[in-house]
Order: sequence, then structure tokens, then C-alpha cells
Amino acid sequence: MPNANAWPGTGGPSMPVLPVRAVEGTCDISSWIRLQCANYQTAIGTGNVSASFIVNMYASFYAWGQSLAAYQAVPNVTAFAQTQLGTGFDIAGSFGNMQTALANATAWILANFPSSGALTVGTQGQIIYENFSSASLAPLTALITTLQATVN
Repeated sequence: MPNANAWPGTGGPSMPVLPVRAVEGTCDISSWIRLQCANYQTAIGTGNVSASFIVNMYASFYAWGQSLAAYQAVPNVTAFAQTQLGTGFDIAGSFGNMQTALANATAWILANFPSSGALTVGTQGQIIYENFSSASLAPLTALITTLQATVN
């Protein structure tokens, strides 16, 4: 069974993730969340988006959540991060807010995205994705805004 605290390796055993790497990884994901949320908001705000856009957004949210959970599981990561950032910053609280906002956006997509009919196959075998309007995605946009606000 793979070690949940280590990245999978090829050709040999995985090394455990150290707190410094977990903090760096969390910072990298946080930066990516901030950037991508701005991109998602712009795309949704400019008009219709395809089902493939929503599927890709969901995949990103899910992957980020899984990575953040793995980093959170690294022993002593919270204490290490707190010493690096100082006492004026609530590591556990801000991390929890980010995870909650990410989970809420992911849950909204699962609850509101159609499980069938989001795509059709054209007469020549091409995949045609359904489009979703900005208005229909307004609740998701609000959740993305909340998620983006959890990252400084």
C-alpha cells in the first residue's frame, strides 16, 4: 500500500514528504488556485462556457483538494509552517478555509452539473458539449470568488 505522505515514485521507494516540501507545495497550489480562479471567473463572466470547461475545472478542484489533504497529513507541517510565517497568521484556520471553499465549489459542480446530456455525439462522430450560461453558473462564480479570497 502506498504511503499517503509521499509522492509516488518510479523505480524505487518513495521518500517521505518533509514539512518544508509540504509548505512549499501548499504555497504552489495556493498560487495556482488564485490564478485559475481569476481565469474561471473571466471565462464564466464573458458568456457561455462548455461542459468540457466545467469538467476540467472540477478535475482541477479535485486534484488540488487531494494534494492539499496529502500535504496536511505530513507530520508536524502545521507547526513548521507557523514558525515560518510567524504568529500573526492563522495557518490552520486559513488552510481550513481554503479547503472548505474548494470542497464547496467541487460539491456545487457535482450537485448541479448534469450527469447525462452534457454532451452529444454529432453525425460525424464529433463530440458536441452543451454550453452553460453565465447566469446558470452564478452560484459557482460566487463559490470561486470565495475560494480565491482564501489565498493571499
